[in-house]
Amino acid sequence: MSATATSLLQPLSESLTTIARGADARALRAHLEGRGLPILGGDAEPAELILRALGETQDPQKFAASLAPILALVIAECMAERAEELTPILQLLLHQALRLAADLPASAMLAGRLRALAASLEEATPDFWYQAPLAPLVARALVHQQTDAQTEPLWLRLLETSGEDPWTPERRTVLLSAWRGLLHVPPDKEAAHVGRVIDMDRVERGLLALEAGVRSREGGPRLVRQALRVLTETFPRSPQFWEERLGAHIAGWPEGLREAAARQWSGLESIIQQQAQEEDLFELLTQLSEISDEESPEVVRAEDELRR
Repeated sequence: MSATATSLLQPLSESLTTIARGADARALRAHLEGRGLPILGGDAEPAELILRALGETQDPQKFAASLAPILALVIAECMAERAEELTPILQLLLHQALRLAADLPASAMLAGRLRALAASLEEATPDFWYQAPLAPLVARALVHQQTDAQTEPLWLRLLETSGEDPWTPERRTVLLSAWRGLLHVPPDKEAAHVGRVIDMDRVERGLLALEAGVRSREGGPRLVRQALRVLTETFPRSPQFWEERLGAHIAGWPEGLREAAARQWSGLESIIQQQAQEEDLFELLTQLSEISDEESPEVVRAEDELRR
């Protein structure tokens, strides 16, 4: 960042330091509304300028964490005012608040306010997640503000219902955000203690829900493949890692999901073929067993009795 930009951001940095120390929600709201911001040129929005100014403070991470609960208070005020009407001004404020929330350290208080905001907006507008312009921003903020598994039911519900209603770019964005959100659910204390970051049962539930939701949609297979790429980007592991862990589950998956997984990890193809051979062998043995039972002495005697 240039010296000129740094000097222009200095007053905002000092203001944010004061806000963090005094938990001044009113002053933070004023900045989010565009007041007291430096003019740097370009089209930088209030949330972006606040984040840049945080980087100029003495301890950026500390002050960013301090802003999270204060931002939660701002969002709570927005919710109280929204009880009457979501005015354009209030919508712009929420727009900036959600952008800022997505880039602050995770806070249980802020996460709780975001969940409450999402529930309130969805109650007022049943198709909120699929049509409202704020939906992608709410989803992104929720993804990055998870401190526990409380948002997991929402992610699964959004994945499971992704096949209903009109298919729009916003809907696709929310769908992939729900998938990312599910992958970013923090491990519980026991799993974290042993270093188990990836919950394979949760991954499988999410994949099955997503695949079922987009199965009848145009471009559905492409979205499934994209979801698998997101999985590997979120948890960079060797192909062998995924083949060993997914191979134990893949037999019960729908054909489309099996094909997408085998395309992502080629080693799964041999596992799928082996499982198919085992299924064919089991069916053959079952048929042979039925034939053998029909020719057993008990069956023959029963048939003779019927003939008499």
